[in-house]
Amino acid sequence: MQKLPHSGLDFINGQPYIQTQSALMFDSVYTFAAALVEMNRSHLLTPHNISCAAEDPWDNGLSLYNYISSASINGLTGRVNFAEGRRNKFQIDLLKLKRDKIQKVGFWKPEVGVNITDPTAFYDVHTANTTLVVMTREEKPYVMVKNGVNKTGNVRFEGFCIDLLKAIAKQVGFQYKIELVPDNMYGVYNPDTNTWNGIVRELMERRADLAVASMTINYARESVIDFTKPFMNLGIGILFKATSTRIVGGIWWFFTLIIISSYTANLAAFLTVERMITPIESASDLADQTDISYGTLEGGSTMTFFRDSKISIYQKMWQYMENRRGTVFVKTYENGIKRVIEGNYAFLMESTMLDYAVQRDCNLTQIGGLLDSKGYGIATPKGSPWRDPLSLAILELQEKGIIQILYDKWWKNTGDVCNRDEKSKESKANALGVENIGGVFVVLLCGLALAVVVAILEFCWNSKKTMQLAENQSLCSEMAEELRYAMHCHTSKQRPSLNRKCVKCTPDSTYVPAELGSGIPNASGVHYNYFN
Repeated sequence: MQKLPHSGLDFINGQPYIQTQSALMFDSVYTFAAALVEMNRSHLLTPHNISCAAEDPWDNGLSLYNYISSASINGLTGRVNFAEGRRNKFQIDLLKLKRDKIQKVGFWKPEVGVNITDPTAFYDVHTANTTLVVMTREEKPYVMVKNGVNKTGNVRFEGFCIDLLKAIAKQVGFQYKIELVPDNMYGVYNPDTNTWNGIVRELMERRADLAVASMTINYARESVIDFTKPFMNLGIGILFKATSTRIVGGIWWFFTLIIISSYTANLAAFLTVERMITPIESASDLADQTDISYGTLEGGSTMTFFRDSKISIYQKMWQYMENRRGTVFVKTYENGIKRVIEGNYAFLMESTMLDYAVQRDCNLTQIGGLLDSKGYGIATPKGSPWRDPLSLAILELQEKGIIQILYDKWWKNTGDVCNRDEKSKESKANALGVENIGGVFVVLLCGLALAVVVAILEFCWNSKKTMQLAENQSLCSEMAEELRYAMHCHTSKQRPSLNRKCVKCTPDSTYVPAELGSGIPNASGVHYNYFN
């Protein structure tokens, strides 16, 4: 029975563990066998085949049912008795994990119901005088030591986790003392020595009651310590320095001249765009090249993610980092970000820390999406009575939006955030200035100058041409008459050039001297008579 599939727990308090449903199945078969033995002693059993489609029952079926109802045995689940087809006189023990041990805290019986023998297991009574040792690690913006403050105790710390701890302690009801982990590590399992380090080890050896930090919940840590509900969700991202090229240009979209009675001109300009040029776009690009080195925080959950991953790309990346352990791993996030800024290095880090760095340096960016999904939680020793109250407090703070307010406080409203968003908006909606479209006005002025020159030449040419129609008319006088006519915009006079006709060029007209006909002298006093 112990070899049957179960939850993976082999022993409870040193005793062999059997799954409940397996034990109940054993008792059922054992009860049936005991009833069949008793029936066989007083009855002559005549077994025969029974058809499922037939309505004829087995003659001994009712008798066997009665023997089962009257059976009384000691099974794996206790004394087995039946009354009116139901099991009675049984008891279910209530077990709970307390202080690294499974302990009985109550029982349930059909006739009395639930009876709690250890109420403190479910309703822990905490007083304000309780002081817990809280282990953490300095990491921006979660936990930071105030600069220039010569103080001791909890007041020298600030950050997101410090504010979260204050809110939870006030709600649950306890005092606390914050201490920094001696080796500045979160906690990684070393398979060679079969030991843990960092915060995990401090909790396992019970030198701390809680751990409030940017500590990732994973399978390996959960097997040796407990975590509350996650107070923040995140993943692994790639931090890289992206060289940006700002392309500012104006393009004439169209300039159309419509000749009907007027003209319409439209000018459109393409807006400013910003394009990011990066040599890598994803983790696969990073794994397929060797020019850009990459690494992660040494001794963190990101390192163990790549070390234990079964995905081929991540295995390839881990092999690369493992072969260059002395050059690609860093001790702190600050060192990793500094190496990224120096260039030719990509840093694999948790997305919340990545967001914090990207929002404060516009030269940094995230490459691709998240490589995994996980969460930060408050860690406690195994079986700690504080885990459930802390989890409830976290859920309540999340529902009230307090955790989101704290996130905005330490990520976005610190005053040192770069203006990437404003620059992005400018790059997407920046109108063209005069300096961008100055060439358009140059072309327009050149076109106007050319039009004036052509108009003057055309005016002179037409004046010379019409002068030939008039006798004793100079070019200057003809141009003066045309100019005077042009200056009188509303004059009723006919254009001077239209008053003159070449008589010699008119085939149907006959020229006669002035004294032979009546005529009207023109402006020069010459009479012309025409007869058609």
